[in-house]
Amino acid sequence: MGKNRKQVGGVWWWSRTGGEAHADADGCMTPAVSKSSRFPPCGNDTFCLSGCLKKKNLTMFSDEIRTEEQINHLNRHEYTRTGRTFVEPFMEPYWWWPVADLVPRTINANVISVFGVILNIISTVVLMYYAPTATEEAPRWAYSLAGVNIFLFQTCDSVDGRQCLRYKTKLNWHLQLAELFDHACDSITKVCVTIEFGICMKIGGRPELFVPFMLTAMFMFFTAHWQTYISGLVRFTTFDVLEAQQALCFGYLATAVMGPDIWAKKAFALEWRELIIIATAMSSILKFFNQAAFVWGRGHRVTVAV
Repeated sequence: MGKNRKQVGGVWWWSRTGGEAHADADGCMTPAVSKSSRFPPCGNDTFCLSGCLKKKNLTMFSDEIRTEEQINHLNRHEYTRTGRTFVEPFMEPYWWWPVADLVPRTINANVISVFGVILNIISTVVLMYYAPTATEEAPRWAYSLAGVNIFLFQTCDSVDGRQCLRYKTKLNWHLQLAELFDHACDSITKVCVTIEFGICMKIGGRPELFVPFMLTAMFMFFTAHWQTYISGLVRFTTFDVLEAQQALCFGYLATAVMGPDIWAKKAFALEWRELIIIATAMSSILKFFNQAAFVWGRGHRVTVAV
């Protein structure tokens, strides 16, 4: 790799093809590429295959961040999923795809993902401002905001995948990076929505409820990605993350209408919030065993290693 390096403007660049690297009009290094190469020139894309993060007056090379082996993994990876959730047949033709058709093709899918995360962060910050210890009652509009934003996030999370396929890019591994970026956004959202619903249920003064609730939510998110990483397959069941998001949306809106004290009312000798957390923990355990059985039966399949 070292013989293909070239220093331009005090920055080292390299070409995987062994050809002469050169700078384009924007100052982004592009290696000489044969017609049979899988790595076309970067052109005017946001990310160049030579590792250049190209903006106006800013170029950065990062071959130390992504190794050749990692890039090869990205090129070999294909997003593969199986199963459909209960709400997908209803949401796709009547909401997600019509919204996706309104998005200009020139907008990067990652921008849509970030927009959805920002909405959830805003609603989380608002609720934490009015209920910093998760024992106070926030304004009713704050709960409504959380419900609307989780629905909008779900829309963005569903639209960005289709937008990624429509987005005109020359990067062979744009789809793979967008998948990883989308999962990173999901991880941030998981924390936000769990905190929000904890505030709705006013369990800040009940650590025996709040801690298991947070840990259970994080455990479910981890095991889902663990199963995907091992099996190489994104697997959805009838009641999955989409249904959980819509249940949270309903919970936020119910809190906005009836107030957070509704979750402290008793049913079957237990409070509703206690029943919800017990049900969440039980479903998490069942889902883990289901995923473990699937991994055991399918075996290890190489996916992305970055």
